Amino acid sequence: MAVRVFKPATTVKGKLLNICEKMIFNFAKRYQRKKIYPATVICANYNREFVIDKSGAVPINLANQLKIQLSTLGTIGERNSSGNFIGRCSEVRASNPILNHNPHLRTQQVHFSNAYRPRTMQMIPTCSNCTRTF
Repeated sequence: MAVRVFKPATTVKGKLLNICEKMIFNFAKRYQRKKIYPATVICANYNREFVIDKSGAVPINLANQLKIQLSTLGTIGERNSSGNFIGRCSEVRASNPILNHNPHLRTQQVHFSNAYRPRTMQMIPTCSNCTRTF
């Protein structure tokens, strides 16, 4: 499934979170119906540009800002000392189109919703790689 970019009309902070959560829920439900269960699904946003994506392969056109930040953790695409694969998280995949579209941004300027496991809709905590990257 392709990455989806949303630009909602409302800018009320509380409502933006609700919109993100609803979009994540619908995105995850599509995967549930297909019996596909990625580890996590998340919504990244910057300046009313929203991207929802799932964990998976490292993006092909990885934004330069992400390459720099992720390479400090180890080799991109391989496990580091924390046991997580570098660059395969939903945070990286969701923020990548935003950072490619806005090359002046720092990774810390992208905001995220909570991450959810589509199989159970359980909230998932941020991994140490993403905590250090974003």
